Amino acid sequence: RGSKLVLVWVLKCLDLTETEAKKIRVYPVPANDVISIDNNLELNVLIKDVYGRVMGEATIQPGISHLDLLHYAPGIYFLHFSNGLSKQVQKMQIMR
Repeated sequence: RGSKLVLVWVLKCLDLTETEAKKIRVYPVPANDVISIDNNLELNVLIKDVYGRVMGEATIQPGISHLDLLHYAPGIYFLHFSNGLSKQVQKMQIMR
């Protein structure tokens, strides 16, 4: 039994994180009372403070979703998006 040589040329690989991350848009930045999230996937969102504490969570549907920020103190937060396959983190600042 002879062996076979197989050559595979990989020109560019993009995982789900790289391609889908470009499709999540959060605005306005900085935020005041509400942020809008424009995306094309159902996503779980964790809102964490600068110490890593979970301050809130939500599940958002494809399209434009709005998150109420009235009960958050002004400061820096991190939005952790996940869909079971990939994760992305975006920084958010609340100013009033």
